[in-house]
Parts: sequence; C-alpha cells; structure tokens
Amino acid sequence: MPNLKIEVVENASTACKCMIMWINGSYNFYHVNKRVKPKKIALAASEAEVKQLSAKLAEKQKSLKAAVDKVEALNN
Repeated sequence: MPNLKIEVVENASTACKCMIMWINGSYNFYHVNKRVKPKKIALAASEAEVKQLSAKLAEKQKSLKAAVDKVEALNN
C-alpha cells in the first residue's frame, strides 16, 4: 500500500500522518507480541518450576547440614 507510507500521507495531512504512525505501531506491536507471548508463558512456567525446585533444594541442604552436624558430633 504505497499510499499509506508516512512520507506520502504527511504531504496530505499531519493528523493522518499521526494516525498512520499509530496504526503502524499497533501493527508492529501485534506481531512482536504474537512471538513474545508464548515465550512469556514458558518463562512463567520455568520460574514456577525453579521456585519449587529451590524450595526442595533448601530442604535437602537443611537435612544435609543436620546429618553433617551429627557426624561431626560423633567424631568429637
């Protein structure tokens, strides 16, 4: 659509130029968001998994420390 280029529309009307710029921005945002949205969903799922695994890790580290403390107590 050569008639909707900003340079062409700018000669006709400044208001139309702003509208075309807004339309182009919305169009570009739609296509970028279409690619980014699934990645954001995957990121949220991964972050939830990391949070769950971090909690398990903290629990295991706590029990490991307790076991190490018992071994040290037996050695002394």
